[in-house]
Amino acid sequence: METTRSLPPSVERKHIHSRHVESHGFLRADGLWDIEARIKDTKTYFTRNADGRERQPGEALHHMEVRLTLDDTLKVFNAIAIIAGSPFVSSWRSHLEDRRSSGKDGVHLSS
Repeated sequence: METTRSLPPSVERKHIHSRHVESHGFLRADGLWDIEARIKDTKTYFTRNADGRERQPGEALHHMEVRLTLDDTLKVFNAIAIIAGSPFVSSWRSHLEDRRSSGKDGVHLSS
């Protein structure tokens, strides 16, 4: 038997920010697995980025997606990530896009 609980009521407050996290697993025809995840941040109010771009309420501030392809032993065969939306204009991101469009075999990132 499962018991459903929820948070107790809070004081009066105003909703400002939402982060939506979604993930799905797919069994592929070739026997591998695709695991896909998305993160999307939104604000409930109008904002303007540092570069002057406007964001309307509910419009994605950050929108990132990733797909991992793996087998039953969790060996990773492919990984791809995109930033579909970001409030920042980044020279780092431009560097990655330039490198990808140049036909080089990939980009290695380390922390």
